[in-house]
Amino acid sequence: HTDFVLKPGATSPSQLPFVEPPKVGVALPFGTLEIQKEKTGALADQAAGPFAASYDCTVTPAGGAPVSVASGQGEFNVDRPLIVPEVPVGAECSVWESETGGGMSDHRLPEAAIKAIINTQHNGNTSVELANDFPLPPPLPVPPPGTPATDAQLIISKHVDHATATVGQPLIYTIEVANAGPATATDVRVRDSGSQGMKLVATSVSQGTCSTGPPLTCALGSLAVGARATIMVEETTTTGGLMRNTATATADQATPTPASATAFAITDVSTGHARLRIAKTPAFRTVTARTTLAYRIRVQTLGSVPAVGVTVCDRLGLYLTVRSAPGAHFSGGQPCWTIPLLNPGQPRVFTVRVRALNVPTALTTRDTASARAQNASRVTARAALRIRPRHTLAPSPVTG
Repeated sequence: HTDFVLKPGATSPSQLPFVEPPKVGVALPFGTLEIQKEKTGALADQAAGPFAASYDCTVTPAGGAPVSVASGQGEFNVDRPLIVPEVPVGAECSVWESETGGGMSDHRLPEAAIKAIINTQHNGNTSVELANDFPLPPPLPVPPPGTPATDAQLIISKHVDHATATVGQPLIYTIEVANAGPATATDVRVRDSGSQGMKLVATSVSQGTCSTGPPLTCALGSLAVGARATIMVEETTTTGGLMRNTATATADQATPTPASATAFAITDVSTGHARLRIAKTPAFRTVTARTTLAYRIRVQTLGSVPAVGVTVCDRLGLYLTVRSAPGAHFSGGQPCWTIPLLNPGQPRVFTVRVRALNVPTALTTRDTASARAQNASRVTARAALRIRPRHTLAPSPVTG
């Protein structure tokens, strides 16, 4: 698939294809926007694609201003439509074929499921099929004439640039908060819970400031009716699994539909299969008993896939005892180290200081270092050490 990116100066992401729909709240039923080529006789004379389409859907609460709830662009071909799931019922969508520069055709979406088909004449016209599954949601209340507006309907959306990713891959989240009115929203704040297994890299915001968290909290100040603010968050995945990130917007004013002020984005992060390499080297090849020496253990990831949840352990040979192992914890008498994420090209080195015990005769002892990961097979490295006995003078016999 093709990833979506935030265009410079844009206020909403364009995506190829759309991977995570905005959430307007469970109180609103959703439909599906499907964009595809109309299969007519003229299609045989045209390329099978891919084609490019743009879309923009807005919701207008009673007494408020239009708020964009789904916008972007995507690729599709004759056999694979561009599907935008969970477009709120009652949204007003504009769909046009972006590569032709054609005009924009607007359509009201009064029911749950819609289907926009870009025809083959490349003139930007669309046709829409409607399904009748859900009633329209009730409009937001309008204050009586002369009554000052006190509510501010916040609507938040959250997008992620990858629906699927691998461990170590950066993800870009786009959070957009809009005020549908009827009152100005003051002290608008966004709390982004994030997910375990994610590491914050950077943030940027169109207004206000953000703390680093966790959780990430952004103070956006005031939003007038129809105004919006955008937050960009870059995070890196450090473990595999289904990453669900939730963002919630609040303000001093009451939000008539609280569910519309919460949105989430999901990415399925796979660990892939990594390859580990480990090496162990003693400071000396031969020592005399009661000598202290150091071993150097080096572990790295081969290829392009990071290793997740790496554990490195060192099992000493006979006649050796550990004196120190910086950063290690002990498991079964062995020093072990844990590496949450080992990226390619970033090897880790550990040191173990040991003392050679006295031996009855010269001998060679062998100890083994091992490394394993959640997504990598166990690898080992052995190091041989020759130990010579340390002879002491025998006591003189007692005479007289």
